Amino acid sequence: MNALIFAGGDFDGLPEGVCPDDFNLILAADKGYSYAERLRLVPDIFVGDLDSFFDENKIQSREIVRLRPEKDMTDTQEAIQIATRHGADSILVLGALGGRIDHTLANIQLLKFGLDRGVKVALADKDNYITLINTPVRIPRQEGRCLSLIPLTKCEHVFARGVYYPLSDAVMDLGNSLGVSNEFIQEYAEIDPGNGLMLLMVCRKK
Repeated sequence: MNALIFAGGDFDGLPEGVCPDDFNLILAADKGYSYAERLRLVPDIFVGDLDSFFDENKIQSREIVRLRPEKDMTDTQEAIQIATRHGADSILVLGALGGRIDHTLANIQLLKFGLDRGVKVALADKDNYITLINTPVRIPRQEGRCLSLIPLTKCEHVFARGVYYPLSDAVMDLGNSLGVSNEFIQEYAEIDPGNGLMLLMVCRKK
């Protein structure tokens, strides 16, 4: 099952190729509701402490999960957790980037929260797509975009094929920018993170 979550960070519209009709479940995390509303979408589930709203009665959603303001998880993490409980195995989060840097970094590390539960979570806006991998993947070529690999742990036996700067049995670790701004040269890039955890990013060239 595919789920789409609107979080409360910066939102500049739907990324290219993203259609809400392709998702089985749509959730809005607090301020993210305003982004769904802008697109004239009625979320299946609203999740939040309502600190961004004066009137709960104005929220149109099939289900409202009201959270306490004092909690151990962000609204976005709660939304991801609820989506997994509903059977989602693939989750795209919009509005998770930009704005406060602590929120952005917290959202990026939530990719691990999904991976630990066997759920693919990705964050995206019009310029960036970010996910976390620990197994080999194939990424289709996207014109005008570059591919970056950022290790979150020490990654040994890393391979990158179909890119301008290939990697063969490489070692990548925190504190090195080796994997930034690679280029697609074939229809697919094949990435193997070896034995570690790696952020995979597809970013629009500026």
